[in-house]
Amino acid sequence: MSHSILITGDVVFDRAMYKGTQRQSTSLLSEGTRYQKSGGGALLLYRLVHTYEQVADGTPEVTSLRPVLGVKPTRSYRHGCGVFGVFPAGSDAAQRGVTAREVWRLQESLGYGNRIPKREAACVDDTALGAEHFAWLLDDGGLEFRQRQIDADSEADGHPNPTATHHTRVYSNPAWPMALREKAGPVPTWIILKTAAPLASGDLWHALTPVQPNEDAVGRLRERLVVVVSADDLRCESAAISKGVSWERTAVDIADAFRDNPAFIRVSACRYLIVMFGAEGAVLVDCRASEAKRCHLIFDPAHCEGDWSDRIEGTTFGRLSSFILGILSRLPVTRQAPQQEQPDEEVRQFIAGIKAGLTAVRTLLAFGHGSADDGANSPEFPAKEIAAAVTSAVSIDQFEDVVVPEGGNRSEWRILEGSRGPQISQHALTLGQARLVAQFGIEKLSGVPRFEMNAMRTVDRHEIESLRNIRSLMEQYAVGRQLTPLSIGVFGQPGSGKSFGVKQIAKAVLGSGAPILEFNLAQLSPNDESVLIGAFHQIRDRVLEGHIPVVFWDEFDSGGLQWLSKLLAPMQDGTFLEGQHVRPIGKCIFIFAGGTSYDFQSFGPPDLGGIQLQEACKQYGLDEANLQARREAERLHFRKQKGPDFKSRLTAYLNVAGPNPRKNYDWLKNEHTIDETDTGCPLRRAIMLRGLIGLKGPVPLDIDPSLLSALLETSVYRHGARSMEKVLEQIKSRARGGRMRLSHLPPDDVLNLHVDIDAFQKVLNRDLQFQRIASAVAPVIHQSYLEDAAAKGWPVDPEVALPFEQLSVHYQDVNTAAAARMPVVLATVGLQLIPLTEAADTRTNVSTLHDDHIEPMAEAEHLGWMEYQFRHGWTFAPKRDNNRKHHPCLRPYHELSSEQQQKDRDQVAKYPEFAERAGYCIRPSCLY
Repeated sequence: MSHSILITGDVVFDRAMYKGTQRQSTSLLSEGTRYQKSGGGALLLYRLVHTYEQVADGTPEVTSLRPVLGVKPTRSYRHGCGVFGVFPAGSDAAQRGVTAREVWRLQESLGYGNRIPKREAACVDDTALGAEHFAWLLDDGGLEFRQRQIDADSEADGHPNPTATHHTRVYSNPAWPMALREKAGPVPTWIILKTAAPLASGDLWHALTPVQPNEDAVGRLRERLVVVVSADDLRCESAAISKGVSWERTAVDIADAFRDNPAFIRVSACRYLIVMFGAEGAVLVDCRASEAKRCHLIFDPAHCEGDWSDRIEGTTFGRLSSFILGILSRLPVTRQAPQQEQPDEEVRQFIAGIKAGLTAVRTLLAFGHGSADDGANSPEFPAKEIAAAVTSAVSIDQFEDVVVPEGGNRSEWRILEGSRGPQISQHALTLGQARLVAQFGIEKLSGVPRFEMNAMRTVDRHEIESLRNIRSLMEQYAVGRQLTPLSIGVFGQPGSGKSFGVKQIAKAVLGSGAPILEFNLAQLSPNDESVLIGAFHQIRDRVLEGHIPVVFWDEFDSGGLQWLSKLLAPMQDGTFLEGQHVRPIGKCIFIFAGGTSYDFQSFGPPDLGGIQLQEACKQYGLDEANLQARREAERLHFRKQKGPDFKSRLTAYLNVAGPNPRKNYDWLKNEHTIDETDTGCPLRRAIMLRGLIGLKGPVPLDIDPSLLSALLETSVYRHGARSMEKVLEQIKSRARGGRMRLSHLPPDDVLNLHVDIDAFQKVLNRDLQFQRIASAVAPVIHQSYLEDAAAKGWPVDPEVALPFEQLSVHYQDVNTAAAARMPVVLATVGLQLIPLTEAADTRTNVSTLHDDHIEPMAEAEHLGWMEYQFRHGWTFAPKRDNNRKHHPCLRPYHELSSEQQQKDRDQVAKYPEFAERAGYCIRPSCLY
């Protein structure tokens, strides 16, 4: 059934000039400049929906729509002008169906044409505006459509007509739907309002969201209203909404704005508010509950706002209109009642529409206005391509969605933490994620934002925000006029890889040929000024060569902070003193890597007040007088060495965690202690492991499961990343490109140089005890499979449909191997097997596996089964043949039928039962 949608609103004519290369009238072989005029605003929306109607005809996955245009153009409508140029299609254009090497995109926007003093009355179709429709699509571009228009009956000779009523005067814009003008008549199921800044203003908004209930005679319109706006328009409302820092920060900024910003509170007088963040993400604000607005973030994990679109040269008009087409394609046919049992089904459909809308925006940017290759057709807006992308059930874009938490410390919220069962700790969840990343790459972490630049990869929110900020600063500095150095501080434990991330960003921003100079100040004498002058001359030489050098001042905080005062003038003024001459350094980037401070917060004495100090002394039983004397001495020393002045000259800083758990400096005890809230340590190790081995993309890691567990879970790498690199170098060299096995580990005395050998061996041997009794669990697994097959009608091979004792040796071994795999499969989600005799406290036992863990465990079980089958000579074939060792299920998990996948799900779901029968229980793993 086709659903009628009324489209009306502001009309703009887009006048596009396509730059040619014909400079002389006789240059007949060159393409000349072309000019085209096409409808924008409401006319563009109508064109998109009309094209969608033709493309989507009969497609069951989308909402069927039939557009009806309520407003028509006149000669006095406003014009938008732009110059289009030729740009490369883009790296992933071919995946989107772009066959051209070059396309037309907007090169320069010339703004809008002159305002016409006397505008003609809008040309409208009152029949369409007065009819009953499934939805209204209103295009409020901030022009005339949002304002009332006084008609001849309400004014005479420029003076108000005393017989005209208030409602006649206010609700009389002829382009509005009849029910909105006359406050009577049929109203739609949905009202989609595409709007622009200033938000929540004008007569149209007040008509849709009346303050007094009695002002709305046609029903509660705000309960049908869906407002769609771009993030840039939202930022015009004096809202501090970050851009391109991290998805968590953006989502939290939006949520906070709806609590504090009056303009946001006004615009939330609707059912849903949808904010588009470029081609990379969006936020859906559920405004049905007036007291609490629930925010859903839809995002691209690999790209933050602006990242994907910045790779595309040029831009084009119609991004928000294309986005709205995606929303319309999944528009729910009915609205859910407030008390309906499944209130999120409606939200789920809107989220699906938003994802389609983001794909539509990317399709628009990729295609531009069509091919600019020789012999191509005339340029035009790619309505057919956008409609096809929206209609398709398969997209090359991987957008995820997550609910923004309400209340609590949202500044520390990480999407990485995800959802977990009530018995699953964050440590356990992260350990499971780390195994997936180590085995299959960072892309396996679906739904988790990540930052990738050259060889640098991270999923930690705070690292992402710091690295993006540093990248932005470097990009601005590279093109700006600032001649003094850009100063950045980097802090971390020894061996944490402090310089690695900044070097990768510098190479990406400044080019791979950018000179990188390193000076270890701990090896130089602060009393010998000539060594520092020599370093500055090396920097000047690179600047004179036309480069922007990146200068690492390693261990700048060594030598009792004596170097700080000598670096102030170069940081502040970009000069250094040589004898009596002041010499300029030039444009460069200073990176100060700390050697004694593990983070920026511990660089310098803490800011402890007297009351805090007294309470701390009571808590730890310390002498208050001694601590006060120590605090004042450290403050005096820090000021004397110009520490506060140095910190004030840093433009940004980065705290690098590295492969070991973070450590916090306890000033009271004068020691570093492990931060037990640092749950991301295994993930950092997993990412580093793949990088050190040289695995790129989704290439699987071939490694013994217990060896992987030890590498990820060992207590410490004694020298940080250097120790991890040394261990992996020896394992990799012995493996010679094959599977990395336990036998490839270096001797214990060598291994002990880099790890705590006792802790490492404990993890290695953790699962051996259970694997020794796997043969006792095998009959239980086999019997469970036969019972499930009988209950669900699965066909069972005759050689398998026997009691365990009567099975062939091969099939007995298959079940034994399935039992032995249980620790490996459980480790995929951060769980482990513990003997019941060692589990006195049963509160942390996992008796039922959480739904979020069943799928990754089922996939891990299937992978383990395939590995066993391949090792024993089985191969894939469409038809099973036991004699030839052919099996149709020897294929990736996602290619299996739903029935075969369910078999794996059912098996792993029974792990708690299998474990208990063997005298074991399941518990979350934990690093600390």
